[in-house]
Amino acid sequence: MKQKIDEKANFNKGLVVIIGGTSGAGKDTIIKKVIEKNPSLFGLFVSYATRAPRDSEVNGIHYHFITEKEFLKHLRDGEIVEFTTRHNEYKGMSARLIDAELSKGLIAIKDAEVEGVKGLRKYGYNLLSIYLTVPREEVARRLCARGCSDEELAHRLSDYDNHLSSSKFYDVLVENKEIEVCAENIYQMILSRINKG
Repeated sequence: MKQKIDEKANFNKGLVVIIGGTSGAGKDTIIKKVIEKNPSLFGLFVSYATRAPRDSEVNGIHYHFITEKEFLKHLRDGEIVEFTTRHNEYKGMSARLIDAELSKGLIAIKDAEVEGVKGLRKYGYNLLSIYLTVPREEVARRLCARGCSDEELAHRLSDYDNHLSSSKFYDVLVENKEIEVCAENIYQMILSRINKG
């Protein structure tokens, strides 16, 4: 049975930090650097996925890999904050997994696209959403350094252009030109937010 969303209760559970940005913006690196500044402060939560894990992926670290039947049950029960489908596979953010981190007194942190930000707002979570901006030429340089093919590079740069329009749904934009500076700026924003209480 689908549970009613209690926005006030969700807000009072603690702070959720979402890092967004285009492909090549450095979301994973920034999250890692922010957590390293005070590991006892953060809980990294991951989404569900109904596809099989890739060779390099670990269940519970990259995604929680579950069956489509399990995912649809979570969806019916109102646990799924937001989800996407691609090639008949589901990916989605779980309120239960967010709450598991918040219940430990941790700041729940994750990368997410704009649908995740909208979903967390709908559920009433105390949300700080940060969009990483990086000059287009720097994104191209980083993607080339990763060994992207010309075709993949063209696709990701097209994605970059489309993605920028979603930045307006985030609370704040932070330029990720220097990784250490960017991570420190975001860490201080988080401290400022929790100290305001």
